[in-house]
This record gives sequence, C-alpha cells and structure tokens, in this order.
Amino acid sequence: MTSRRSFVIAGVAVSAVLAASAAWVASSFPDGLEKVADKLGFGNKAAQSVHTSPVPDYILPVLGSGPWSGAVAGTAGVIAVFAAAWGMGRLLQSRKRAPRLRR
Repeated sequence: MTSRRSFVIAGVAVSAVLAASAAWVASSFPDGLEKVADKLGFGNKAAQSVHTSPVPDYILPVLGSGPWSGAVAGTAGVIAVFAAAWGMGRLLQSRKRAPRLRR
C-alpha cells in the first residue's frame, strides 16, 4: 500500500512539475488546428464558445498573462484532473464492493 501511495504521489508531483515547466517554453504562435481554421476562414467562429472557461487560455486574471500564470493554471489543471480521476475511482471501487441484492 505504501509503495502504491508513493508511486501515485510521485506521479502527480512529476506531472505538476512538467505542467508548470511547459508554461515557460510554450509557444505563443497558434497551433496546427488554429492555423488551419484561420486559413479556411472559420477561426474566429471557433473562438466563440457557449461556455466560459474558468482559466481561458491558461491566463489567471490575478497573475496576468505571464508565464507564472500559465504555470499555476497548468499545475491546477493537473491537480483537478487527478482529483476527478481519484474520486471516480473511489466511487467505482465502493460500488464494486457493495453487496448486491438478489431478486
């Protein structure tokens, strides 16, 4: 149990460090999909979304648009995805252990 817990903690830590580090080397140029959308003339339509993002374009309003903002947003995203996956795993594990009623 301890080795599994250490493995998970190490995995989350490495993922968070990689997410934070990626902000420093990320390109400000559009990626391939955005470039094609602009070339075909529907790039501005794709940018209009029905839903709003809590962290649009990895920019935290509190920190501005610098690399620190992207680093914090990426790290928060890693932690949020881990928490959601862990919670779903716990939910499924508890359902698996629950006794089933026979009819």
